[in-house]
Amino acid sequence: MFETKKKFSIVRITLALSGLVALVLAYFVWNQPIETIRILVALNFLITGLGQLLRALVFPTLE
Repeated sequence: MFETKKKFSIVRITLALSGLVALVLAYFVWNQPIETIRILVALNFLITGLGQLLRALVFPTLE
């Protein structure tokens, strides 16, 4: 029981950090020209994809 709660809290921390990164990227997108927006959007998708992949590989029972 304790292990499950510990894993769940690690997942929540990981998702919270990825959310903060998305907010920082959104701030930079707001202040940058159009050419930079493509790079930042691609980075956002990359970070989100890696986070989901990590969650699926490390915690497959939480899906």
